[in-house]
Amino acid sequence: MHRELVSFIEQRFSNVESGQQGDSWIWITQGEDKVQIDTFTAMQHEVKSPNPDSLLVHDILRELQSRFKVIVYPKPELEAHEE
Repeated sequence: MHRELVSFIEQRFSNVESGQQGDSWIWITQGEDKVQIDTFTAMQHEVKSPNPDSLLVHDILRELQSRFKVIVYPKPELEAHEE
């Protein structure tokens, strides 16, 4: 899934970094805005941003929804290090 997802994202966004070290991670940046797609704390990829008003998050979710099944939670679930 990692390679397919990276390829999909790279075709739609210009500033993409990615890798796999046990977990899958993809970083997309646009100016000061940074969005992460990773599996660090979940079995499936999660889209994350420290900016709750990120327009980039909305752009990425819209693109992902055109190809993949995406579940958007009304309130993000806190990760272990955030509790």
